[in-house]
Amino acid sequence: MQSRRLVPILAAIVACCGACGETRSTAAAPEPIPQQQPAKPAAEGAVVTVASSPDGRTLVEFTLDGTAEPGTPYRVLTADHVRIKGMIQVTDVPGKGRAVARVIALTDPSDPPMPGDTVRELDTLADPGPAPGATVADPAEEQRFVALREQYQRLIAEAVSRHDAEMAAVRSAADARVADSEAAVRTALAERDRLHGAELAGAKAAGGEIALAAVASEREAANARARAAVDERDRLRLEVDRLATAQDELKRRNERLLAERAETERTTTARLTAEREAREQIAGRLAELEKREGGRASATAALLTRD
Repeated sequence: MQSRRLVPILAAIVACCGACGETRSTAAAPEPIPQQQPAKPAAEGAVVTVASSPDGRTLVEFTLDGTAEPGTPYRVLTADHVRIKGMIQVTDVPGKGRAVARVIALTDPSDPPMPGDTVRELDTLADPGPAPGATVADPAEEQRFVALREQYQRLIAEAVSRHDAEMAAVRSAADARVADSEAAVRTALAERDRLHGAELAGAKAAGGEIALAAVASEREAANARARAAVDERDRLRLEVDRLATAQDELKRRNERLLAERAETERTTTARLTAEREAREQIAGRLAELEKREGGRASATAALLTRD
């Protein structure tokens, strides 16, 4: 874990040393690199205020002999144009000749921009910074700087090598754990399949017995229903026979009643006919008597008829 944290720290230190190296001519590069002169003089200004933003970034307000544009990079140099302090990038232009920028790089974190420092526009990354010959290089310091940079590069290489070795070991251990986990999972799956097969066989056997018992019970219930249906059929057959006998008896009784009624009507008709004839005879006699006596003896008696 320490080597993992050391890699980015050493990378940042080397980057910072690279920025510092812009003001020195190292022994590793004995031949000077030809610098391309800018076509026009770079805009310069001076730092007025340095403050911190709520998100922890350092903001720099500076004046400028022109108009700045957001996103333009500037170098911050000491007031005597001798040393580069860092690099800033414009974020806001509150007015003409004024600009606000954020610090994007520092040559030395312990030496941040201060009011009065010089600000110069950076046209390209190949900008040489202070003019050559403005400072006198110290060979001993240059040698120490080269040794320090080589030492940092060696440490970075060793840290990267250790990190790769640790990553390979971790990867191998992870692969081994994955293989062990896969083997354990396969064993667990095989055991589960075996148990599932045993449970399924037991369930099939138990299900067969239950099915046979259910079929026997259903057959017994069907036989009981069939016996009940036969008993009901016999009962209904006896009931039908009884009703047929009763119907025959009622038919014979109806025939007797019809015969008795016909005989009664015949007897009544004959009696009424005889009575009418008798009354007619009596009426005829009465009429003869009235004629003989010269007057009506009595009112004609009403004859009873069937109507």
